[in-house]
Amino acid sequence: MAGAYAALIGYDWSALRHIGKSLPFSAVTTGGFLGYAIGNTVGAGPVTGGAVRYRIYSAFGLSGYDIAAIVLFGSLAFGLGATIIGFGALVWHPYALVSLVPINPQFIRGAPQRSS
Repeated sequence: MAGAYAALIGYDWSALRHIGKSLPFSAVTTGGFLGYAIGNTVGAGPVTGGAVRYRIYSAFGLSGYDIAAIVLFGSLAFGLGATIIGFGALVWHPYALVSLVPINPQFIRGAPQRSS
């Protein structure tokens, strides 16, 4: 769990570097941890977590646009990462979806079909 929240805090840290802003590490850990914890618990993470981040990060001089960019960066980074991991898992084990969808596992893996 600690590793997962450290990774989530890393999203905020990376987003701040991406937009060219710098905050104290304690502010990033507080904003990132609370933003994700409350956003994932309450629901509608980008909205609720964004409100938490706004409350914390605006005290350090970030604008609403900066905070929206942090939330968008984190959402896109997570979505892209989850998609890559998901596709990688299907390439590794294409039979995982056999019971859910009527797609040939060899098609999922991208291997050419053998004809008999």
